[in-house]
Amino acid sequence: MPTVVLIGTLDTKGAEFDFVRRRIKQHGAEVILVDAGVLGAPPIKPTITREEVARAAGAEIAALATSGDRGAAVMTMARGAAEIAKRLYAEKRLDGIMGMGGSGNSSSTTAGAIAWPGADRWPG
Repeated sequence: MPTVVLIGTLDTKGAEFDFVRRRIKQHGAEVILVDAGVLGAPPIKPTITREEVARAAGAEIAALATSGDRGAAVMTMARGAAEIAKRLYAEKRLDGIMGMGGSGNSSSTTAGAIAWPGADRWPG
């Protein structure tokens, strides 16, 4: 069964990611939901928490949330998402990556997709 990794800022896009997660599961794929959000608590439960993503980048979520530097926080979470994607791929738990949202979420998803060693097999 294929596994799709959804990387998103669940604090702001939780309902949207929940919708997509349910649709993907309806089509027979597993979903790993990765929370790359920094500020508020997510309204849905992720598979991989924002705390885990921050730690994968060598940071702590509380420090990112209180730093006042959104750009640095987004880039840190993008690095963490990339590390998570590499780990999931090595564990053979990643067949595709998807994200949606604004610039912050796009940065995290793109970093994860580029870091994914399987990305070179995709056309385009």
